[in-house]
Amino acid sequence: MGLRKIFGSVASLVLRRMQCPPPLSVTSLKEYEEYVRRFGKLVTDVYNTVTAYIEEEAPSLIFVIAPPGSGKSHLLYQLESEYGRQWPTVFTYLHSDPKSALDFASQLELKLGLAVSKWLYDVLGKPVECKDPVCILTAVQAVATALGRPVHVLMLLDEYPIRYLGEDPQLARETEVLLKKLAEMPGFIPHVVVTAHYQGDWSVLANRLGRGALEKYREVKWFGRISLAPGFEKEAEEFVRRLACGVQLDGLVARIGAEMLREGYTFRHVIFFVTGAVEGAKKRTADVQVEREIHDAVVDALKSGLKVGRYQGPSKPDIYTEDGLCIEIKVRAEAGGINPLQHAGCNTVYVTISPEPLRVKNEIHIKADVYQLVHALMRLRGSERGFGDSIYRGVLGMLAKAIVTEALKKIGVAPAEEGQPSLCEKLRKIFRDNPRPNRSDLVKSAEFKLIAKEIFAGRNEDCIKNMRADCVNAFSELTLKIYGKPAVRVRGSTVELGDLCKEGSHSTK
Repeated sequence: MGLRKIFGSVASLVLRRMQCPPPLSVTSLKEYEEYVRRFGKLVTDVYNTVTAYIEEEAPSLIFVIAPPGSGKSHLLYQLESEYGRQWPTVFTYLHSDPKSALDFASQLELKLGLAVSKWLYDVLGKPVECKDPVCILTAVQAVATALGRPVHVLMLLDEYPIRYLGEDPQLARETEVLLKKLAEMPGFIPHVVVTAHYQGDWSVLANRLGRGALEKYREVKWFGRISLAPGFEKEAEEFVRRLACGVQLDGLVARIGAEMLREGYTFRHVIFFVTGAVEGAKKRTADVQVEREIHDAVVDALKSGLKVGRYQGPSKPDIYTEDGLCIEIKVRAEAGGINPLQHAGCNTVYVTISPEPLRVKNEIHIKADVYQLVHALMRLRGSERGFGDSIYRGVLGMLAKAIVTEALKKIGVAPAEEGQPSLCEKLRKIFRDNPRPNRSDLVKSAEFKLIAKEIFAGRNEDCIKNMRADCVNAFSELTLKIYGKPAVRVRGSTVELGDLCKEGSHSTK
């Protein structure tokens, strides 16, 4: 048994006994399945892309090049869990080590043969007579070719040593040969997912790999991060709440955690953010500096949503609007500390960010556990993982935006929510006829093509010219960007109506 399998078994046992915090990474299929059981399953953009290519029977090569803790291994185990019994699957961890990659390339047929043998056993319920993995591989290829029914093969290469391609000619050559060999194997449709740490430019990497190898694949895609798929914000909030392991998480913390996943922050960032909030819930201590920075961020975000004037009174409010309104922002972990006479000559509105209302006149209260917010942010800034100030500032900005969005609605200056666009009624008709379509069903539908082309016009000419299964992913992402909610959401191989177009969400325009 390899060291990784031994480590994975031990880690899985530890995980089952572990309380909090949750693990920063997963190292085995069993550990992944236990992780999902405890915290739930997330649908991501990369996962949906891979499943679209499987659905389309398009040989695909996907690179996921992202920092540690992004969920790269998690993604590969998710693919193995979902498709490992349906199709032959090879999962190998290469430690970013050129020698491990070269050893794997030299044993490609053996590894594939073993995967095909396991797959046949899962399908048939008994071992095949041919004992040699390479013999089995050859036999399956011959049958698939003769029947014209190619077999999908998932090749999941975790932590591939991509950064060494430019300085190791043998590695570059063998990587090119490996990719060509996979693409040219008769009877198989390969789907290769490569994860790595790499800071360089995609075009440079493409040159190192050899464009001849890349051209063998109908679809080649590069992801610099893993993000939550559109339409799964509620599931993401529930996932974030479960990360708190039984501690009642503040609503704003859960929403910001879900937003971090949607914006492509790493799992590690989210776990540290939630762990900090849990710490705040238990310690009940504050930090004046972080409270002040929350205050300043909210003031800046609120100014951008209002027409600001110049105040002539003796004391300066946080914000003075053109129509003569003074706005004060108060971040309070506990009650008290407000002087209602501060701007006596001005019509003052208090936006209070606190666990309970502060009972002042003209109060716009945003319910929040300030202790949790402060410690969650502190954990990002003070992380021994060295996340840096940019992560802290980015999440602080998200928090401020969420607070301001709620405050503007209560003040009454936020734009009214628009009705559903006309495309929703057309989509609902498609889904009434076929409640659980897959992406291939949709892109074959003349009605969907007309709807999608209107959305893609001037934004995605490629999908207008060639409507493929992955264009449904693009349609979901674009409607989210345009309307703030997705018209459809993609969960692996199935498509559902998104929040924008669900019955009763709001009236149709």
